[in-house]
Parts: sequence; C-alpha cells; structure tokens
Amino acid sequence: MAQRKRSVPRISKNRSSTSSSRGLEKDRRSYFWRDPRQVLLAACVALLVARTLYPSESASEFGDGAPLVLIWIALATCAAIICRDAPRWNFVDGAVAVLVGWHTFSSLVAVRRAAPRPALNMMWEWLVLGIGYFLMRQLARTSRDTRTIVACFLSLSVSLSALGLYQYFVTFPATRTLYHSDPDAALGSMGIHAPPGSRERLLFESRLETAEPTATFALTNSLAGFLLPWLLLGGVMLHDTWRRKERSSSVLISIAVLLSVIAACLWFTHSRTALLALAVGGTLLAVGAVRAGLGTKRSKFMVFAAAGLGGCIAVGVALTRWELVANAWRSFSFRLEYWLATWDMIQVFPIWGCGPGNFQSVYTQFKLPQASETVADPHHFLLEIAATAGVPAALAMVVAWTGLYFRVPRDFPIGDTADSAEDRQNEVFPLGSSALAIGWILGFLASSSATVPLSLEALASGMAVSLASFWLLRQWVDHGQLPRSVLAVAHGMLALNLLAAGGIGFPAVAGLFWTLAALLQVGETSKTCPISPRSRYGIGAACMIVLVACYTTMFRPFWHSQAAFAQAQAAWSRRDLPAALSWSREAVEADLWSARAARLLASTWWQRWLQTREEKDLERFEASVERAKRLDPFAAPLWQNIGHWYLAIYRQTGKEEALRRALSHYERAVELYPHGSQVWADWAWCLSVAGQTSEAQNAAREALRLDALNPHPEQDLRQYDISDPEAPAIGSAEERLRSILSDTSN
Repeated sequence: MAQRKRSVPRISKNRSSTSSSRGLEKDRRSYFWRDPRQVLLAACVALLVARTLYPSESASEFGDGAPLVLIWIALATCAAIICRDAPRWNFVDGAVAVLVGWHTFSSLVAVRRAAPRPALNMMWEWLVLGIGYFLMRQLARTSRDTRTIVACFLSLSVSLSALGLYQYFVTFPATRTLYHSDPDAALGSMGIHAPPGSRERLLFESRLETAEPTATFALTNSLAGFLLPWLLLGGVMLHDTWRRKERSSSVLISIAVLLSVIAACLWFTHSRTALLALAVGGTLLAVGAVRAGLGTKRSKFMVFAAAGLGGCIAVGVALTRWELVANAWRSFSFRLEYWLATWDMIQVFPIWGCGPGNFQSVYTQFKLPQASETVADPHHFLLEIAATAGVPAALAMVVAWTGLYFRVPRDFPIGDTADSAEDRQNEVFPLGSSALAIGWILGFLASSSATVPLSLEALASGMAVSLASFWLLRQWVDHGQLPRSVLAVAHGMLALNLLAAGGIGFPAVAGLFWTLAALLQVGETSKTCPISPRSRYGIGAACMIVLVACYTTMFRPFWHSQAAFAQAQAAWSRRDLPAALSWSREAVEADLWSARAARLLASTWWQRWLQTREEKDLERFEASVERAKRLDPFAAPLWQNIGHWYLAIYRQTGKEEALRRALSHYERAVELYPHGSQVWADWAWCLSVAGQTSEAQNAAREALRLDALNPHPEQDLRQYDISDPEAPAIGSAEERLRSILSDTSN
C-alpha cells in the first residue's frame, strides 16, 4: 500500500519575513530587561544621576548622602552574585584600589584622633566612589554603552543648566527684590539673625548680590565643573552628526539648542577655572584633529577660524573688561594662600593626613593672616587628598591618573571600533530613559532629608527635559562615534578644573571624575580574573557585611539624628525650650559620633541653666561641652564659643573657676587659630577681665597686628563685637582692645 504523503502547509514569504521581523523587534525590546548587565549598568547611572540632584558639598558634615551610599553597596552585592563574567583588571584599577584602601584606613585613624562623624561619612562616600568606578569598569563593555552613558549625562546637564538659567533670570532677582523691600522680615523668614551692620548681614548681602547660578549644587564652581566635560563632548557629538551623510537637520538643530543651553549656563557661572579648562581642552582637540589630517579643507578652515575667533574674543574681553582679568588674578592669589597653608599641613600630617572630612577644622592652625576665608578644601584635588588622607593616597591618585592617559591612543581618530553584534542587539532608549527617570525619582526621595530638598516642580520639569533631550540624542547613540581620545580630553579638562577649583571630596563632582575614568577604558584589552561560584558568593557575603556596617555607622545614625535635629531646631524657633532639650538629647543618643548634635545639646543646656540657675543643669551643660570637645577637638570656633559660655557664667555667678575655664578655652582657640584676630581679641578681653594686665595687652597688640594684615572687610575687628553681656558699652572689638592698651580696668 502506497504511503500517503503529508501535505506541508505553505507559508508565504511576506508573512514569514513579517513574523520574523516582529519577533526580532520583540527580542530587541526585551533584551535590555533580559540582560542583568544592562540592568545593573542602568542602576549605576541612575545612582550617579540621583547624587547630582541635591548638594553634595556638605556630605562630610551632614551625611545626607547616606541613602544613596547604602543603595550603592546593595547594588555591588547584587552585582557580585549575579554577574558571571570574569572581572577585568589592570594597574590603573590597582592604583585606584590602593587609593580607596588608604583613604579608608586614614578615615579610621581620624575616628580616634579627630572628628569621627565627618571621617566616617567621607570614608563611606569614597568607598562607594570606588565601588562605582569598578562597577562601571565591569558593566560598561561596548562603545554603545559609552555613548548611552554620555548621552544620559548630557541630557542631565541640559536640565541642570535650564534650572541654573531660571535661577539667574528669575529666582535670584526676585529674592534680591524681596530682601531689599524688607531686609529684617526676609532674614527672619529664613531663620537668620543678623542685625544691621553685623558681620553676618554683610556676608549674607555679599552672597545675595552674586548672581551666579548653582542649580542643585551648593557652589557655583561645582556646577561649572559638572557641565564642563559634557559641553565638549556635546560639541564632538554635533560635529560627528554633521559629518554623516544621513544626517538630519532637525537632529543637528536639536543638539545645537541643547549645547547652547549648557554653554549659556556655564558662561553665567563666571567660573574662570572652568572656562580656562574648556579653552585648553578645545585647543588640544583642535590641534590633534588638524595634526591627524582629519576631514576636508573646509573642516580645517573651520577649526582655525574657530580658534581665531576665540582668540579675538579673549583679547577683546581682556581689553574691554579688565576687571575680569583683575578678578582672575585676585582669585588665583587666594588659591595660592590656600595651597601654601595646605602644604604646611601636609608636612605635619604626611602619612595619614589630618583626616577625611576634617580639613576645615585643622586648616585654621595653618591659615595665613591675610587669607580670605576658612575654606572647606584647598581648591586643589591632589593637595586635598594628601592633606586629608596622606601623601601615599595622593601618590596612588597620581599613578592612576597618569596611567590612565598612557593607555589612551595618541592619535585622534574620527571614530572608534565598529559596534559589535551585542551592541547592535541592545536597545538604547530603555537603558537611558530608565536610568534618567529612576535617577530623578531617587534624587527626589533622597533629598527629602537633605539640607536643600528637591522640589516637586523641579522634579517634574527636570525629568521631562532630561527624557526629551535623551530622545533627541538617541540617533547619535545608535549611529554615532565617540573617539577615546575625546573622552581623555574631557577627563583632562575636569582634572584641570579640579586642580584649581577643588571638589574631589564632593560626591557629585567626584562621581563624574571616576565615571569618565572608567569609560576611558571601555574596549581595552585588560586581564581577566576568573572567579569560581563559591568565591563569588563569598564576595557577596563580604559585601553584605559591609552593607550592615554602613547601615550601623552611617545610615541609621544619620536618619534618626537628622530627624531629631530638625525637630530640635523647630522647637528652638518656637522658643519651646523643653521640646528643644528633649529632641537635642534624642539627636545625641541617635548619633554618638556627631559633634553637631553635641554642640546643639550643650547650647540647649546652656539656655536651660540661664532660666533655672540650678547646679544639676550646669553639670549637664559641662558634660555636653566635654562631649562636643571630644568629638571635634580641632574646631577653633567651638572652643571660642565655649569660652563665651564660661565667661557669661562667670558674669552671672562670680565663680573664679568659670573664669579660669573661659581663659583656658580661649587660649586653646588661639592655639587652633593662631592667625585669627577675633580669637585673639576675645582672649585679650577675657585676660583683662581676669586682671592679667600685661598678658591682656600683649594679646590685644597681636589681635590688632593680625587685623591690620587682613584686607577683608568682613573680618575687620570694627565689624566684630566681643561676647560679654556685662562689658562696658565701648563699641566694637577694636575700640575695646584699644581701651585695654590704654586702661585695663573694666
């Protein structure tokens, strides 16, 4: 019997191709979510975005980066367990590991001999900066990954620039108008007590008149440093899009508009350091392009024309706006003062440094008499690392920095290597849009407990601008090219800016520095370190231990102490002393390493003693004072303020012991701030109250000598009032000192 043939259904060619294309499209849409490496990379970018959305300059003192620090460590734990690829490693990674490790040990040393809370906060911040660098090194593998991350940060820069321009043209003028209409009411609404003519009011008014935008940063230089590399990379992006035959006019116009927003905001920051770094970076890029013979004669002509136009603009500005050049020289002289004092500090603390987060407290011992202010960092990132974490840490940074550039090709190719099959399979928009959206939401949530929270309006508008900008850049991410040499120039520009403006201890700026360093090494052949599954789980367990340690020493104290501290300040504003005392004690109990909470508790017990005059309240005040001194031993303002308290106690009770304690605390303040005329003035007055005539006259002469050396009016002794409630109404500190020299009787 003949076997019957089975009929095979015929499938039309069109239907088959349509189905396969739909399946491929579905695969491409879902590939991002099926690849754990892409998900982890999006999470890294989201965390970096979130940290720029509220000020990071106060991370050492307030610890408001604790929520994101905890998430970083949790992300590293997940990456250690999930990722199956062998990690890559080179000698640059080794130098970064040495830097982070030495910085960690320096922080632990500072916990014992300096202020522990800032040291612990900066230890964890630097640790997650290292984690972020190594995660980027392992997760960013392809050229499209690099372009996607660059487009994400460029889109974020557009949002921050738009916010900065809004501040410059709308917010700051409105604030100045409100202040000038009723200064006292405006200061009261901000919780600032500054009588007319006081030093505090002069400082506030000088800052109010500065119109430079800050966006979500606390300092203008931080914003300028953040925008700097993305403006250059955006220019390269524009040039690359213009060169392609399939270029779109709408895309070119969109990129040009985005760059104009960033350029305008950078210009209005008036950051001379950033503008100089941009000029150097642009010059290097143009010279390299011309030497490599890239492009047509028209391209070369445009490069030379742009260089000539830039030179003419620079000469014109120098001739017509000479005050800008004078201010630049004045700013450089200030930085020179910071660097000289920091160099003296490094010689005293060469191995472990003065302690991360403790620079400002220790700096007063080395500050020059003519220096303008007590800065939080020396405005030089290598000097900052050497001063806070020791010379070995700075050497590790130099090795990592120079080694990074030696690994970059010396030519300036128009494009990098062709996209791999994995590149072509990845979808651009899911990675970038999810990273930006999650980053903005995380930043909004994390900033709710920060000193300057992100408003809901800024969240909505900023996220919309970022996502729209990334949508406009997606075509370049898909088809563009980004030379590694351009990334090297962008990173070098940021490093040059950090050499004169500082900020390596600010997580938002430092995160950008290490991200560019990791992206510079994408596509390079590095050694791999195969790890067995057992070792991988061991690394994950170690990360869990680190996570618990971070929660115990940073996140939990920050979360509870910050809430109690805010409640105590609110009670102070209501003049509710019992509630302020209760919340202050809770803040201290929540964070046993916080000198800030201890100072608040001491001040509260002081006010309580003024009301009750009970001995037990005085004893509690003294115990709080001892705690504050132990937790911040090098803070001259703290010792000076304690001297004020004990002098007032002497005036109220007449106890000689209180006067002796006031003298000892003023003397210690002078040791910690030997070139501070105001500290010497307080000590001289207290010596005169104690009847030590010759010592008081010597201290008064030194205070007047230091005052004559300081050219800054806000630090003039004529603007300072010695704290003594029962002193004769002679006038300013200068007049009181001259009365000591003429007649020491009070």
